[in-house]
Amino acid sequence: MSDSKERHFLLSVMIPLNGENHIKNYHYVIPENTTLPDMRKIRYNVRNSLRPTPRTIDILAISEIPEEDAQTLFAGIDRKFTF
Repeated sequence: MSDSKERHFLLSVMIPLNGENHIKNYHYVIPENTTLPDMRKIRYNVRNSLRPTPRTIDILAISEIPEEDAQTLFAGIDRKFTF
């Protein structure tokens, strides 16, 4: 098992689907020793990971969550992205 630390973020994303906007929450993880990518890269990574791939998505909010709280908080989150 690896002892590598991670940084955990809660993303709130608006996705247009069948003419309606849906807000989904996602768990976004990066290695601890890296900086958070710019919003364009996050939006690109998340959008291209969704199926079917939406034409656009909007990131409404991004919040860093302490690692010790991440497992409990993210138990009901829609999906986890690790980049």
